[in-house]
Amino acid sequence: MRSPLFSSALLALLASTATAQFPELPSAVDVNPEPGVVEVFLTADETTIQYLPGAATAVYAYNGTVPGPLIEANVGDRLIVHFTNNLPEDTTVHWHGVELPAQMDGSHISQIKVPGNGGTFDYEFDLLAPSLYWYHPHVRTNEQIEKGLYGALIVRDPASDAELGLPTEEKVIMLDDIRLDENNQIETFNPADPVQKVADILNGRLGNTILINGVVTPQVWGAIDGVPERWRIVNTA
Repeated sequence: MRSPLFSSALLALLASTATAQFPELPSAVDVNPEPGVVEVFLTADETTIQYLPGAATAVYAYNGTVPGPLIEANVGDRLIVHFTNNLPEDTTVHWHGVELPAQMDGSHISQIKVPGNGGTFDYEFDLLAPSLYWYHPHVRTNEQIEKGLYGALIVRDPASDAELGLPTEEKVIMLDDIRLDENNQIETFNPADPVQKVADILNGRLGNTILINGVVTPQVWGAIDGVPERWRIVNTA
């Protein structure tokens, strides 16, 4: 976790004035009515998003949004994700932190890359432990995430939540920082210094634009006095 980003983003959350709706994450649509099965479609495409006024930024996106859709399920459910890669390059979907079979992990070590321009792959596995997870590529990981390929997966345990008395009101907050150039485009990963290039690939790089759920400096929702909220936070930087 990059602590400066985390601290700055949370300060932005706490300091903003609640004059506009905080951006909620889009939700994935479960197309399977069978209990115990969550089945969704996920597509990686090229598109544009206007992060800052003046120009649209070229990005990669899951289902047309950055972040991608929030996938929600319960512990014990079977998750089926029909993935299509419409990017001009190969990619995968890695389910960060989820315990699953190696061939479903999305790692370039255990899975053949999903080819671009229409390649498909079906991810299917059981959800064994409740938590907040996130998904992202494991091909040119630093660049593809920077371009917008990331999303959240919540696996709930309703019985445990009720036993612990956890709040039912919750927010999912995905933090990111991107580096935009003077034309509001994501800077390429080609520093002249080869050592810096390796450092950027291995460690990431500090951006100049902080995103909260894909929006630059959004306004915060108004909290209700005396009503506890559960915040689920992912730092994707």
